[in-house]
Amino acid sequence: MSEERLYNAPRRVSHAEFETMCRADSEELSRVIVGLALADADGSFVERACLRLSTHDDEFVRGNAILGFGHLARRFGALSPVCKPVIERGIVDKSEHVRSQSWAAASDTHFFLGWSIEGYEPGPGLEDPPDDCRLARP
Repeated sequence: MSEERLYNAPRRVSHAEFETMCRADSEELSRVIVGLALADADGSFVERACLRLSTHDDEFVRGNAILGFGHLARRFGALSPVCKPVIERGIVDKSEHVRSQSWAAASDTHFFLGWSIEGYEPGPGLEDPPDDCRLARP
């Protein structure tokens, strides 16, 4: 019998609620940061939130924060250069979860931004993403 997998959409929260959760070190941070990266309209706020949580002690918060960079690259077509070394550190993190989420972020930033991430090797067919896949932003 196969195991049934359920998708649980991350809860959307306001910026103020997110700040409160960070101060309380909420158990929901690992899911909420993904929700922000997938849906929040303020990419700069979410990028700062991902940077902040990318050093969190909890491996699931840390890994999902780094994964958020990939979502932001796809959604907004841009990231600050300071995000690149964070992804590179994640690729060699002690946690398998952080490493796998960082690999996904490296793939997205390679595909959508054309970044080369140290420690990341794109799979077959992803070496040179087509220019029309990269989002043009003013």
